[in-house]
Amino acid sequence: MGDRVEDIHEYAGMVRRQCLDIVAGPANFGITDLMGLAHFAEVNHLPMEPHDFGGGIASLHVLLAVHNANYYEMAVPQGCFDERLYPGVYLDSAKIDSEGYVHAPTKPGLGFEIDFGEAKKVTEEALKV
Repeated sequence: MGDRVEDIHEYAGMVRRQCLDIVAGPANFGITDLMGLAHFAEVNHLPMEPHDFGGGIASLHVLLAVHNANYYEMAVPQGCFDERLYPGVYLDSAKIDSEGYVHAPTKPGLGFEIDFGEAKKVTEEALKV
């Protein structure tokens, strides 16, 4: 369950009613929300599989950081969502190897290079903090 969830608190009722076997983190959750959801799932003895079709940066990092996520969801064919949604933004992204695995990034930061000029073109809103 995860496609229609907009707030992390919506999961509590679904867990109480035993409506799900796997918590699928929504694509609109960032790393902080996905980590919180993974911990919530863990204390409720559930696996959490990050749900992401738009490049995979947040979901892949969460998957690598928690104990209750085993599968990385990636749209196929590769690039069909991230390259369509954000053309030219990802200079490299998560890729599936010949055995069906996605490996942890090895570059600094989040591990994937981004063309910030292209990212600015598809940015709807920028917040200064």
